[in-house]
Amino acid sequence: MIDELRICDVALIRDASITFSPGLTVLTGETGAGKTALLGALKLVVGERGDAGLVREGAQGLAVEGRFFLEQGDEDGCVVRRRLTSDGRGRVEIDGRMASVRELAQVVGGSVDLCGQHEHQRLLSVSTHVEMLDAWAHEQVGPALDAYREAFHKASAAREELARITELSRASAARLDEAEFTLRRIDEVSPRAGELEELEETLPLAEHAEALIMAAEAAREAIAGDDGAADAISSAARALRDASRHDRRLASFADTLESALIDIEDVASELRDYRDEVEFDPEELDRMQTRLSKLQGLLRAFGPHMEDVLAARDAAAEIVEAAGDGGARELRAKKALAAAE
Repeated sequence: MIDELRICDVALIRDASITFSPGLTVLTGETGAGKTALLGALKLVVGERGDAGLVREGAQGLAVEGRFFLEQGDEDGCVVRRRLTSDGRGRVEIDGRMASVRELAQVVGGSVDLCGQHEHQRLLSVSTHVEMLDAWAHEQVGPALDAYREAFHKASAAREELARITELSRASAARLDEAEFTLRRIDEVSPRAGELEELEETLPLAEHAEALIMAAEAAREAIAGDDGAADAISSAARALRDASRHDRRLASFADTLESALIDIEDVASELRDYRDEVEFDPEELDRMQTRLSKLQGLLRAFGPHMEDVLAARDAAAEIVEAAGDGGARELRAKKALAAAE
C-alpha cells in the first residue's frame, strides 16, 4: 500500500505532503482544489507516462516522492522519487538508485489500482467484451484459449513460410544466376564453422616454428645443460647445507634453493617436451596459408564474419533448390498451412 506522498510543483500544487491512513482515506474538495493534480502525481510514482504539462507554471520541473509497503512485514518500505522537467526530461529513483519508468511500473505499479470516474464506460466498448469474458471464465476457458493461441501462432508462421517459399520459387533469372554463382563460389572453398578461428590460432605457431624450437632449446640448455642454472643452484644448496652444521640459519636458504631446483628441473623437462612437439613443416605451412587466403576471400565477398558467409551459402542453396524442385517445396508448404489452419 502507499503510506506517504510528497508533491512539489505539480499543476497548481506548490508543495504538499499527504500521509494516508491504514484504512480508507477520502480526499474531497471543490472544483479546482487540486484533486486531479493529486491523482496525476500519484500516477507518476506508480510508473505511468509523464507529461510536461503537469509542471506548475513558472517552475522548472516537478518532483513527486512516495513511500510504499509492497510486502507483508516490510518495515522500511520502498521510497520512489520521480522528477520531470518542463522540457519533458524525466528521472526515476527507487530506494536512492536510478531506474527506468518501466522498472518503476513493474516494482510499484501493481500495488496501486487507479480507477477514474468514467472507468465503467469501458463496459460500453465492444472491443473490451471478449477480454472481460475470458477473464471472468478463465478457469473454464483458459486451456482452450491457450491452445487456440498456440495453433494461431503456428498457422501464422506457416503462412509466412509459404509466402517466403513462393517468393523463392519465383526468383528471377538474374537472381537465380547470382544464387548459383554464390553457391558455386562458396562450395569451391567449402568452409566449416570454427575453421577460420582454428587457423588464426595455429598459423602463427606454424609460421614461427623454427624460432619457437630454438628458443625452447636455448632456454632448456641454459637451465639444465652443463654448467647451467640447475648445476649452479645445486652447488650452492650443497654448500649451504654443509655450512648449516655450524649455523642453522643457513639451512633455510638451502631449503629454498632445493625447492627452486625442483621447479627449475620441471621447467627444463617441459621445455624438452615442447621442443619435441613443435614441428616445422613447410608443406603444411603453405597449405594453411593458402587455406586462410581462400577463407579471407570469402569474407571480403560475403562477410564480414564467417557466419555471414555460411548464411549466404544457405540462402543461395535455398533459392537454387526452390527453382529446381518443380514446386515440391511450395506444395509441402501449402499442405502445412492447410493443416495448421
